[in-house]
Amino acid sequence: MIPIGHTIKSMPSQPLNLNDTHSGVSLQPSDIAKKLIDKVTLGILSSGGKKSTIVSPTSLTPVLGMLLACIDDNAKKESILGIPKGTLTEELETEIHKELGKFSKDNPYGSHPDQLISCANFIASAYRLSHEQLEKILSECYQTQKLESNFWDVAEVAEAYVKDKTKGKIDKLFDGSREVKAALGNVMEFRGVWEDSFSPEATAAGSFLCADGTRIDNVEMMSKIETVQCASNRKFTAIAKEFQSFNGEDLKLVAIKPRQQSATAIDELDSDTINELTEQLNYKEARYRLTLPKIKVVDSCDTKLLEKICEALGTEIVAGDLTRLGLPADLDLDVLQKIVLSVDEEGASGKMATVAAVSTRSVGFGFSSFSFDCPGYMAIVNKEGKRLIELVVKDGSFLEFVGDPVITTVEKPSSDKVASCNFFDMSESEDDMSDDEGHDSDFDDDYVEPAYKKELLQKDLSQIRGLSFRRFETADVSTYINKIYNPNGHLDITSAEADNRKLKVKLSSLDSAKKLQESILESIGEDYINSFRVSKGLFSVDLDVALGAWYAIIDKINY
Repeated sequence: MIPIGHTIKSMPSQPLNLNDTHSGVSLQPSDIAKKLIDKVTLGILSSGGKKSTIVSPTSLTPVLGMLLACIDDNAKKESILGIPKGTLTEELETEIHKELGKFSKDNPYGSHPDQLISCANFIASAYRLSHEQLEKILSECYQTQKLESNFWDVAEVAEAYVKDKTKGKIDKLFDGSREVKAALGNVMEFRGVWEDSFSPEATAAGSFLCADGTRIDNVEMMSKIETVQCASNRKFTAIAKEFQSFNGEDLKLVAIKPRQQSATAIDELDSDTINELTEQLNYKEARYRLTLPKIKVVDSCDTKLLEKICEALGTEIVAGDLTRLGLPADLDLDVLQKIVLSVDEEGASGKMATVAAVSTRSVGFGFSSFSFDCPGYMAIVNKEGKRLIELVVKDGSFLEFVGDPVITTVEKPSSDKVASCNFFDMSESEDDMSDDEGHDSDFDDDYVEPAYKKELLQKDLSQIRGLSFRRFETADVSTYINKIYNPNGHLDITSAEADNRKLKVKLSSLDSAKKLQESILESIGEDYINSFRVSKGLFSVDLDVALGAWYAIIDKINY
């Protein structure tokens, strides 16, 4: 079996993140496609904090590819793909689309009665598609089915298609608060029967330690003694349990957990470790007492995927970029994914749909033991290493229980492995960073110190410093942001929150958001111009500042 091509990177000072180990930028289509999807899916997995998260990379991949095909601007496509300016030729773009569409093309619905994986791509639009290159890419690279729709029923047509393919398991995609004018989507399902199934009689209540330190004592745990693929290192242990093979299709479940039970150690899992462990899985088998929780995801729906995608890629994708669709420019773009998943004594099955929607408004064991009893990582993959489903289990939201959840103890999450690579390393003391006369000289003469009391500023600085040690917490840094960029209160900043991945500033007007962006760029440099995203909601305007620019802003602490 081919090892899983996985690239999670969880720096001690930040959540799951991609680690680019290449010395340069590869222009091989397969490398470009893989890096794109790894960045995006791992950005999604890292966004859950102490909550469990789930994503289907194989369902998301063709949707991202079809969105890319709708863009005319080569510079925008190069930014999304992470390749140098001027390198995207028509030939290279076609080869990239072939890579992004290959899995769904190779596993169409109706191939044979016993197929384990089925995929379909579709497009519905209120406007007639007339761009020849777009239609060619959708047809040849993605086998995209064009659904018949009119100006008013795009949402209904897309939902009916997904409902039919998933046999009613996914029957609702949109919240009805907007008029969908175009939908590009993928629907996929898989099923697998264990090669060696669990006995239901052996399933019993067990304990699971959650990422927030709480312990649930009545999680349904499956258990059996069997020979499985295995691997381990100093910190982590991994197993792979295989499903029955049909017509050359092979699936297996991979599970990775800390060697010692821990609420937080899974956050230290990095790309090198995952690649090493998954490769080792192919070369060693051993007899284990295997204990796995039953997993049930009834209706996971992430409607904020576009925000996470843009943050992971460091560039903005808006409806106006999709010029080949021939839609009006004043529409909104959203990406959502719905997943239904079950892992039980007999095997595993899942149905998922990913849709990019352009709409008028925003969408609403003498043997070893392996016991998955604390936060860990799971994936279901095929023999080529394609990840059908990935999930990070950190709490009880994906688990099944014997009766209602029983929480018996609360443990303080361990911080014993806060490590050396600290992107928010600020060695200065709080006194060194206090608001002294030298700092005041940077601001207008009419700045009034009492508006930002020293203790409030110190609190902000302390919170920012501590973010690297609280990987999934958010801090109120409004005092600091106002101090640096709004000393006279001319910008209507209503709040500013940050974690160790980004800064989010809420303002009352679009004009203030643009002025704040200009002010920040003036202080940290125009190189960060692609690190900003302005989005307008019903009650506020959000200015999101991505990781690199946020680091540069933090450096202003030392002015």
